[in-house]
Amino acid sequence: MKELRGHAIGVLAVPVEACFALLAAVDRYPAWLDVVREVEVLERGPDGRPVRVGAQLHVAQSPVMKDFSLVVAAESEPYAAARLVRLPKDSGDRDQLTLSWSLKGNGETRLELEFYAAVSFLPRVLPLGGVGDLIARTVLEAATAALTGF
Repeated sequence: MKELRGHAIGVLAVPVEACFALLAAVDRYPAWLDVVREVEVLERGPDGRPVRVGAQLHVAQSPVMKDFSLVVAAESEPYAAARLVRLPKDSGDRDQLTLSWSLKGNGETRLELEFYAAVSFLPRVLPLGGVGDLIARTVLEAATAALTGF
């Protein structure tokens, strides 16, 4: 398994409520995050937010260049956190993917993203130093652009 970890932080002049609404609406990710091609809501929580979704991802950066189909659990704590966790396909599936957002706001919002992936399709010897942070920054920048219109 090849592990990737990344971290990114940004401060936006956007209310925390708007940031949370964007990040918790997993079904709307294709509108602002290029890697997410399709999302199908499989289950909604009592508040109407998606809690389990099927997603089609397209990663075009070398050395990955791959299409993925996965099922994701979406967890959220209003105005404080949103977390996406890849669910295994079966008992032998060890690949992992987690995006954990932390939000803190009062007028402006501090967004923090923790990215983690453990994947079997990449060779263990492949050097990927800094790639996890790059992924986290790229996702944070996409969210920032969606929230601020840039």
